[in-house]
Amino acid sequence: APITVPSSVSVVAQAFPTSTCAFLGGTSSPFALPLGSLVTVSETGLPATIQVVGTSVSPANLNAGSPNSTTVQLYVGNLPAPNNAGSFGAGSVTQANFTNEAFGYVEVCKTSTSIAPGIPFQFSVDGAAIPAVDVGNCSPPILKPVGTTTVTETPAPHTTLTNVFGTSGATQSGNSALVTVPYNADNLVSFNNEINTGTLKICKAQTPSDGPLGNTAFNFSYSYTVNGVVT
Repeated sequence: APITVPSSVSVVAQAFPTSTCAFLGGTSSPFALPLGSLVTVSETGLPATIQVVGTSVSPANLNAGSPNSTTVQLYVGNLPAPNNAGSFGAGSVTQANFTNEAFGYVEVCKTSTSIAPGIPFQFSVDGAAIPAVDVGNCSPPILKPVGTTTVTETPAPHTTLTNVFGTSGATQSGNSALVTVPYNADNLVSFNNEINTGTLKICKAQTPSDGPLGNTAFNFSYSYTVNGVVT
């Protein structure tokens, strides 16, 4: 049966590409296990914004599998009998490697001064559609790797995307924005749309026999409808 290491150990990460390690039990008195022992090592206590994105074992032939993304199983020193030909012998070191990636959040918000609150707009994040975002609201936080991600608004009829603003940075290009993903924080990215506008001119014409009407003022009334709302 697998042997669960009876103590925990902390490893302080360094900047990429440096790898750091720590012996179980400490450098001065590392914990000793019988050669061929099957050991289960799990990375614990990770917040949502830190994820394990890869595991490996050195030497690779001592890898006994990864039952889940945060756990690796390995044999210490050599494979158990009768498959232990080429044993590394007493004092050998078997290494479990865990690769982590940092994450942050992006929220997509919709703003406007001319479009009624509640009107939905469609977006995608890195090409994947998200639920519609209504004017005056934001999407739920979207977990993404730290760095940048692309948010794209689907063009809506009779409106123009006038600007994009992110609390942690966003650069607009057409209907898309390259958005900064901060570590363990939230970037609120606001896409502002306004209704396309034009001007209306009402003219008065007359027939040749209407000469006496010259300089006479005529009055008109008007209304207009936007998104079903009559004004």
